Amino acid sequence: MIPSNPVLALAPLALLFFGAKRLLTFLHLFQQEEYDSRRFLSWLWNARAFDKRVSLGLLVGGIAGAYLGGVEGQHVALGLGTVAALFVGYYAPDPRKAGKKPLNMTKRARRLIGVAFLLLILLATPASLAVWLIGPTAYGNALAAALGIVLVQLMPLYLVVANMVMGPFERRINARFLREGSEALAKVKPVVVAITGSYGKTSTKHILAHILSSSVPTLATPGSVNTPLGIARILRERLKPNHRYLVVEMGAYGIGSIARLCALTPPDFAAITAVGLAHHERFKSLEAVAQAKFEIAEAAIARHGRVVLDADAIPATARDARVAANPASFALVGRAPELVGLKGYLIADATQSEAGVAFTFAHQGASVRVAAPIFGLHQVDNIAVALALALEIGVPVETAVATLRTLPQIPHRLQVLRNEGQATVIDDAYNANPVGFASALDLLATLAGKKHRRILVTPGMVELGQAHEAEHRRIGKLAGDTVDLALVIRGARIPSFIEGFEAGARAGHELERFASFAAAKRWLTENGRPDDVILYENDLPDLYETKLKL
Repeated sequence: MIPSNPVLALAPLALLFFGAKRLLTFLHLFQQEEYDSRRFLSWLWNARAFDKRVSLGLLVGGIAGAYLGGVEGQHVALGLGTVAALFVGYYAPDPRKAGKKPLNMTKRARRLIGVAFLLLILLATPASLAVWLIGPTAYGNALAAALGIVLVQLMPLYLVVANMVMGPFERRINARFLREGSEALAKVKPVVVAITGSYGKTSTKHILAHILSSSVPTLATPGSVNTPLGIARILRERLKPNHRYLVVEMGAYGIGSIARLCALTPPDFAAITAVGLAHHERFKSLEAVAQAKFEIAEAAIARHGRVVLDADAIPATARDARVAANPASFALVGRAPELVGLKGYLIADATQSEAGVAFTFAHQGASVRVAAPIFGLHQVDNIAVALALALEIGVPVETAVATLRTLPQIPHRLQVLRNEGQATVIDDAYNANPVGFASALDLLATLAGKKHRRILVTPGMVELGQAHEAEHRRIGKLAGDTVDLALVIRGARIPSFIEGFEAGARAGHELERFASFAAAKRWLTENGRPDDVILYENDLPDLYETKLKL
């Protein structure tokens, strides 16, 4: 039987319309958490991402409906909620088109939201039936509003439950993709070079791929692709029979994650660029980070391969015992003179100028001056690790050094953009760890000199765990001493950075606060000067920057 009360009929439809839009919003953020339900739920709680507007409409309507009773009360109880749902749903931005990283409606995303929407329907149907059966009484009107509030507040949980329900199916699909990736690799049999590290791995991959590809066909995983499914997709779609080398970036999301990547692409050579704070939030301790990262070394050694380590970026406590257990398998890169005795690769006399970075690279008694047109003194370590890997693979040092002179800039990693008549921009949007941040500030000072205004735009760093406050305070103090103007985005997230800046600021150095990256850019459009030098240090995803208006 169709309800004769039009409000009673319209309310469930309004809820489903609103639910579809709200599920898209939460799916956008769930996707950015890589469909990790635990992390998504943690974000929901920390962000207090609870519905307010529609729930408020239902609450007020429920109270009024209970007071009035009857059909009139039912109209008020459901009418206010219906209007609120339609209004909020209609004006909610579409995350498939909005945001820094729009929602990518992959097949998995479509399956997930489809099941979540079905769960909403399954719950809304008996709720609507109960309201209809009880009828327009004071109790029924209050119950209708209460059930509506519950259904609205449970929206993000529909995605979590859908993720659990779809888990076995997704695992079967993923297993097929991984198998196809392995089969593609087995057919071509390239030399596999795997790179990991708390930071520096993407840049090192980019540099090594440039060196190797100058001589023979080389495939490198693009961008920051470093997960099993991402790598498997590259193997399936881009690996060609003529590829001699495969350079793979491997990300660590927990103990065992790199071991799984190595099972997919067993490395013949490997490198660890750093063991540091960048993953502290996930791993909780430096030793846990080291254990995860050194899984790449274990895999390479099992294939009788060589492993290059950045000795300056890996604590001795994480490095020395592992190297001592198998010294013939490791090659160390760094600035300590004793590396010469260990037949390591020595970095010396590193400099930075408007032309890029340069340093002396020594190995087994011979040295060479290396120059590359990229920026940031921390890139010296990445270049040295890539160069050491190339030499271990068998590339002549003269060839590798010559190739580095044509090294292209790495997008969004201290990429210097110069346009006549406009401010010089240092784009470091994808590179926000304490070491990289300090290096970026040094580059800002180098390029601006004393004649140009130094401007920093930053929301701070992420995934520092318990080191969040201390590291932001330290970097804030350094920024206060370096920059003329800091534009801080969502300063409430990094109060210690602001405290550090104010403590270390020189006379005339100022700090402004903004709610979003877009707001800071608008300010620069209105107040910037053509001779400014602007450093964009990190660009938080919507997950961190967006404050949901629910």
